[in-house]
Amino acid sequence: MNIRAARILALMTACALGAPAGAAEWITFDAPSEGPGAASPGPTANPVRAYLALPIVPGPFPGVVLLPACDGRQPYQQSWAGALAARGIAALLVDHYFMHDLGSTCEPVNHVVDVPMRVRHARVAAGYLAGVPGVDGTRIAVMGWGDAPLERLIGIEYPAGDTSHRIGAVVAIAPSRCPREKPDPPTPWLALLAAAQPVAEQGDCATPPDGVDVIVYPGTSPGFDDPRAGERSRPGPPRRYDRVAHARAIDDVGAFLERHFGAAGTAARDYARSEAGTPEERGTWAIDPTDPGADLPPRGASLFDRVFSRVVDGVPVHHLPFPFEALLDRLAAVAGADRSARPPLDFALLPLGRSLQREAAAPDYFDSPRIVVAVTGEPEVEPVPPFALSARLFLGYQPRSDVIEAISYNAEANRFEFQIVRGYRAGATPEVRYARRALCTSCHQNAAPIFAEANWRESNANARIVARLRTLGPRFHGVPVAEDDRGVAAVDSATDEANLLPVLQRLWNEGCDAGHPARTAACRAGAVQSMLQYGLSGGAGFDRAARLHAEAYLPVQRASWAARWPDGLLVPRSSIPDREPLMLPVPSVVPVAQDPLRRRPPGQRWTFDAPRDPERMIRGLARTLPAPLFTRLDAHLQGADGGAIRTELASACTVLRRGQSTGTLQIECMPHREAAASFGLRATLREHEGRVEGTADWLELPNGSYSQLPALGTLVTDPTGGHLSVRLKRRDGSGALRAPDGNTIVSITLRWSGADAGAGRRWEASGTLGLADDFAPVRVLLADAARTSAPGAALLEEWFDGRAIAAWLLASLDAAPGTVFSPAPPGPVPEPIAESSAMPGGTLAALAHRGPLRTFERFCAACHGGDTRSPPGFLHGDATTVRERVAHCAARIYYRLSMWHRPVEQRGAPPMPPLQGLHLAGTDTEDWRRGESLAALLDYVEGLLEAGDTPPSAVLAAAYHDLDECLPPASVAAAQ
Repeated sequence: MNIRAARILALMTACALGAPAGAAEWITFDAPSEGPGAASPGPTANPVRAYLALPIVPGPFPGVVLLPACDGRQPYQQSWAGALAARGIAALLVDHYFMHDLGSTCEPVNHVVDVPMRVRHARVAAGYLAGVPGVDGTRIAVMGWGDAPLERLIGIEYPAGDTSHRIGAVVAIAPSRCPREKPDPPTPWLALLAAAQPVAEQGDCATPPDGVDVIVYPGTSPGFDDPRAGERSRPGPPRRYDRVAHARAIDDVGAFLERHFGAAGTAARDYARSEAGTPEERGTWAIDPTDPGADLPPRGASLFDRVFSRVVDGVPVHHLPFPFEALLDRLAAVAGADRSARPPLDFALLPLGRSLQREAAAPDYFDSPRIVVAVTGEPEVEPVPPFALSARLFLGYQPRSDVIEAISYNAEANRFEFQIVRGYRAGATPEVRYARRALCTSCHQNAAPIFAEANWRESNANARIVARLRTLGPRFHGVPVAEDDRGVAAVDSATDEANLLPVLQRLWNEGCDAGHPARTAACRAGAVQSMLQYGLSGGAGFDRAARLHAEAYLPVQRASWAARWPDGLLVPRSSIPDREPLMLPVPSVVPVAQDPLRRRPPGQRWTFDAPRDPERMIRGLARTLPAPLFTRLDAHLQGADGGAIRTELASACTVLRRGQSTGTLQIECMPHREAAASFGLRATLREHEGRVEGTADWLELPNGSYSQLPALGTLVTDPTGGHLSVRLKRRDGSGALRAPDGNTIVSITLRWSGADAGAGRRWEASGTLGLADDFAPVRVLLADAARTSAPGAALLEEWFDGRAIAAWLLASLDAAPGTVFSPAPPGPVPEPIAESSAMPGGTLAALAHRGPLRTFERFCAACHGGDTRSPPGFLHGDATTVRERVAHCAARIYYRLSMWHRPVEQRGAPPMPPLQGLHLAGTDTEDWRRGESLAALLDYVEGLLEAGDTPPSAVLAAAYHDLDECLPPASVAAAQ
């Protein structure tokens, strides 16, 4: 599998059902044969993979080990890990079978092997989680699905005095049975059951013993928390997802753990909804949410401008094809749709979203849903488009208002640009403007695209939404009208990737800036070498011991982090809370808790001392290198392999034969933990007349691991022993299988001695894995570049450009005789016009109440000074217009201003101005709440209400959405 396909698969798997609230990553830990469960048969020493989700709030916090049922880890269980992390609870989801091939583990015949192994994994996982920094080892729970062996984890006998990871609480979701006796030792226990689950009617669940709480969700079936329930076969009653029960289950589990472990969830939610920074928010923002930057690009131009412009009479102008389907065709063509295995665009339909255009189709929201478009793919064959578009260009189109909103990357400035297209309709010339960033970043606090967390219930991932959209026909402006959680998940994944791009670029720019060109170039050469190894290995890993990485990259990064970000880098969030509009009394109303204007805490805090954080730039920017680079580079290195030095890794292996002359061979080689030059392997091969073929379920090499690799080879046996030679292939069948150090894996050879006794025979064998050191030309090139870089060299560019780096590499290696990159479009990028964001001086001079209105201008004009209906431009126009608009908006203005004096949980709408407006005006929430400016504005608007015979108390007694609309459509000509 190439790196592009691996990236898409990983994003779809990890993000399809929700992103965690804090740092999250896949980790591995050993499950040794010593300790509880050691005597059980079956695999005992393979490393275990697990998904670790940590809260963003500071510790100490409790932890939960999540255990799948017998059918193994499912993607939706990762959303549980994220939901718990959002409540301030660390979660570790164990993937029991990632490196173990046990067949259908739900069959009773396998339980003798399976259950003890799962118990051992759970016990070791609890110990691992207890040792994670920030986790309180005295507050560890376990949560399992189905037949997870939860009861066997109670009362674990640890060495004397070791209580650091005892199980302090148990949660069972749709368990195969409930405890029949009171847990001993006493341990709080919660069971969540579906109404249609047979166990719900059995005595041990219907009348649970003391210490066991049982909640049954009416009208539900097993799988109520699995959005893809029913797609996979499984023994037992039919499975069906229930969104309401799923949401309630998350709340019930959180409340149960808070009840027994303390109110970690309350602290996490208070932190997430607070209006100002807290002492615990230590670190440096990678993207400062309080600094939107200038509306116009400081340099460069957006990708939107580059894609949708052409030269007319020697002058570059915007060119936006109409209708929207033609515009999508243009975008797909530039993204390389004709050379892509899958369409490069993905879509979401949001009839009841949260954008500025959300009321444009009111009250017939389902007649004109907002269309969100993301570029999510690039071609994997040549030629490569002139600029990278995947996860860099996003569109939002509302047909009812003839408006397109565009967010696209500006590589020269390393930022996303916000643009708006008005008048996009037949027969008109659309107007393209750069938007007011202060307005955009009030919601887009990461200065990049945002999207809702899974399960994306306000979009066409929701079957109930799609049922209401069916009247539009099969397609709407070129976009399929169908339930499409995978397409929506791809949009969400693209926003997550876009969110990290400016952060990763900052690590390239500042993290490798050593203050001296040679050391800077050497640091970046080390980074590029690791990126190439990561890509050539299909994302398995890279060589951390390589000289350029260990001696050039890491020392410079370490010094830069210590000098610039001693408390770490705070990474913003691209996710906003999910919402189910059809379950609200007024579907178009956005509850305060789900309003994108609410302050969002950082999504992660990266520190140099964390094991994976110094490597995030390498892994992230490697994904921005064009896929054809790796194809061309791999072919070139294979062609130059004539004199490559062979090296070998060695391991002790076991070979088990099942069957006679034709049968199955099971291979297991365990890596030596103390020896770097060893490998691990688990493979199942079918033998026929001396030929073998099958699958390497798991291959572990220094710095990386692989799974499910096709295997072909030969087997020779005689009375004195045997010889097995196997060659492994990439899963996609293309190119050479390469190790994390970039070298080709040539073959694996096993040798053993002893008579061939036929079926059931087990041999102890010596195994060697041969490597061809054909990556050497790249190492030499990068080492030379690190020593000789001069101003203008590729490694000294301010921002990482994957296409420029690829072109330089291929040219330097003489590996690009043909066309690799298509030419960039000609001509300069047109200079757009920024919108005015303040009242003209003449307008202010003509106003009667200049004092309060000057205060409005200072705090509110960044958002309300434009000629827009949403947000209402009540500060735009001449003196008469401004007076009329402020008076007409008085009720809603008064309501929003008054919210500053209400506790967060009692607010009927987010307070105004938002935090962004306060920061731009040079103040903070406490000074604003207690200051004279807010009091003066409240007094002024109260006077407007009383003059219109509207009591201010009646305004606050009403629901915000019931107040008169601020600006009727007729009052804003530009909105027509």
